[in-house]
Amino acid sequence: MTGEIGVQKANSKNESQELIEPVKLKSAVFDRFIGWTSNTTAIFITKETENHSFEVREYDIWNGKENVLYSKKNPIITVSISPRKSFLLIHTSSSPEKADIEIISRDGHSLYGASISSSEISFEWNMNDEEKLLVTSFFEDWTFTNYLLNAKQKTIVPINIPKPFAQWSGPDEFLFMDINKNQQHMEGKLLKKKLYGNEVHEVVKSIIQYRKLNKNLMIIQLDQDKTSLEYKLIGDSGNTQLLFQKPLTWNNDEPIIPYWEIVEKKRTLLTFLSGDSGEELTNLVSFDWNSKQQTVIVENAENAPLQCNPDGNLCLYGYQLEKIIDLHAKKVFDMVEARKDG
Repeated sequence: MTGEIGVQKANSKNESQELIEPVKLKSAVFDRFIGWTSNTTAIFITKETENHSFEVREYDIWNGKENVLYSKKNPIITVSISPRKSFLLIHTSSSPEKADIEIISRDGHSLYGASISSSEISFEWNMNDEEKLLVTSFFEDWTFTNYLLNAKQKTIVPINIPKPFAQWSGPDEFLFMDINKNQQHMEGKLLKKKLYGNEVHEVVKSIIQYRKLNKNLMIIQLDQDKTSLEYKLIGDSGNTQLLFQKPLTWNNDEPIIPYWEIVEKKRTLLTFLSGDSGEELTNLVSFDWNSKQQTVIVENAENAPLQCNPDGNLCLYGYQLEKIIDLHAKKVFDMVEARKDG
């Protein structure tokens, strides 16, 4: 895939004359990038199985400076960065039935740690209060428990949210989907509920995906004829804006939703659109929802995860977020190089 999308060597200058410096590691040590902590710094995980050493490192893509923030003998399952980049959640595990969670500051100082019974786990940060998180613990039979983690108060307590994968929609309110198991296409109602209390209110009657942003709610729906995907924004005032539609493609009986990313600051949606041939390779396109202009950023690109920096000029890209896309220069750079010493 690399040759087809024109990946550049990261130590060459792009059109904006910025120098992107790749991480130089033994290939066996690099695990994956996690996300941005600023416009020029990103977090990645390394694993050294021979020494049983796992680390979280912060890396500056312009000057190549690297800083170890966290080190552990147990495997680091995942890392999550808080919305304002102040804290990191580190998820490790010493056994298949347990999840160890630790909240640290950007300088590596530990704020709070807890262990809960879990086979799988998910996290959602509170955008209004970064010291609060929703933690969902799944068990082998896919039953689950939702918890409120408060790093400041050093507590983690079960809460009454009836579905998994909820997202914060305010300081003490959640959004979640209620999918009817008999409903085709994984459509469901979007509901909201206060942290304390039992009342549940319907937000949208039928959606496939959603994401709460700072100022908007992004939803993806099927159109009335079930032949297209509709990408919509719902503002805080409740007004709905249709961004664009794309023809629907299927995998067995499920609709295929290409990876997408929102740069709310630039009022831009990034996603992958298939060409007329319908082949696996797609174009990465940028859609400006003010001008309604659609721009091809990368041709013949693989549909893979994206995560953009706060300014929305650069995006980590790939299944390990191991590449960077310069949206202005419309170029892709490798972010990991093998060290010359092996």
